[in-house]
Amino acid sequence: MQALSNTVRDDHQTIRIYLDKIEGLKRERPQLRCAALRELLAFVAARDAALAEVLPLAGAPQHAAQALQARRRACRHALFQGLRLEPNSPAWWSFFAEGRRRLLAGMRWEEMLLRRMDPPRDAEALLDAYVDRRERLLPHARAQLQRLQSRPQPDEMPLREAA
Repeated sequence: MQALSNTVRDDHQTIRIYLDKIEGLKRERPQLRCAALRELLAFVAARDAALAEVLPLAGAPQHAAQALQARRRACRHALFQGLRLEPNSPAWWSFFAEGRRRLLAGMRWEEMLLRRMDPPRDAEALLDAYVDRRERLLPHARAQLQRLQSRPQPDEMPLREAA
């Protein structure tokens, strides 16, 4: 379990680096900031899905995977909403702050959960499954995010299509 826990902590460090870099860009280079946010969202989606699949195999209670899934949706929703806004608007920064807060709280919860779990029988296989699944899901998460961003919003659709 220690190896999985260390890998999850490394993922958390990657997420924190992205969050700090996005925050550090402030008003400069809004397109780079949005690109970094898109990549962060794809990474979080892939790793959260992989972790949700691996937790039951590691012996986590059923409610842990459900809580992770609910947290994942809330975090991504807040961050994704920012991508639909003008990057320098106060609303963009509001959504980013909310998503950041939720991500950090969720990461603390994950670390606490992993510390409380008993080591699984085959910890190495569990780690391999997590890393493999995360890496295989990352391109799919990027593609899904791209599709979601390319969809017109209801208020952007012509009246004929909306009817």
